[in-house]
Amino acid sequence: MLRKWFDALAKTTCSFVCAAHAHLKCAALLASDTCRFRQRLKPFTQSSLRGARRATRQSIIFIILLVAVVPAHAADQTATLKRVESYLNSITTMTAKFNQIDPEGALTSGKMFLKRPGKMRWQYNPPTPVLMVSSGDQLTYYDYELDQLNQIPLDDSLAGFLARPKIKLTDKSLKISNVIAQANAIRLTITQVNKPDEGTLTLELSDNPLKINNFIISDANDRSTSVQLQGARFGDPIADELFVFDNPRKNRARKYRK
Repeated sequence: MLRKWFDALAKTTCSFVCAAHAHLKCAALLASDTCRFRQRLKPFTQSSLRGARRATRQSIIFIILLVAVVPAHAADQTATLKRVESYLNSITTMTAKFNQIDPEGALTSGKMFLKRPGKMRWQYNPPTPVLMVSSGDQLTYYDYELDQLNQIPLDDSLAGFLARPKIKLTDKSLKISNVIAQANAIRLTITQVNKPDEGTLTLELSDNPLKINNFIISDANDRSTSVQLQGARFGDPIADELFVFDNPRKNRARKYRK
């Protein structure tokens, strides 16, 4: 009977651990200890039995308290994501200078322009001969030095995330992780559920009031490019012509025909 009692008690403890396991590793370790205790169970004296019962009750109470904490933490995270989502959707236009550090540590700089929905422009200062621009549905990357042109749908790239018509952090196509909300700072990482191999986008914002400051783009090999925004301005009018890609190849062809 004693062994059956402890078996039932151990199973109950393990079930509590399973509820907390996703968020608290210490609960999982506690479950493992309980299971090992059951396997090594030997006849107990009356005093040792009382001690075992007391220790088990304390363990169960500890796990219950841990499980009770999880919903509160989840609620705080949900509130943080809603605030960030609302802030990002409130941005109509944004201009800022930027400094960019690539995975090799090379520093480049330039200016970025954003006009939601769908329009963005990243122009790099010399000697970096690169332009990225989108006028709506398509993101164009052009290297002037190599005369290399690449175009991808804007929604297929995390680089165009801020230009989306409607930013929804709870969208099932996105996975939000590493949400950190500290004093006057918020950080979160975004992954496309159906394209995890295309890397992640990490947003870093100051708080009170909310303002986007930096973001980090990491590829599938965890090679990261960080972008620091400087002197960001919001709500200023920006002409649509700035987001039209003037293809140098076509210009050369016209010039040649003339």
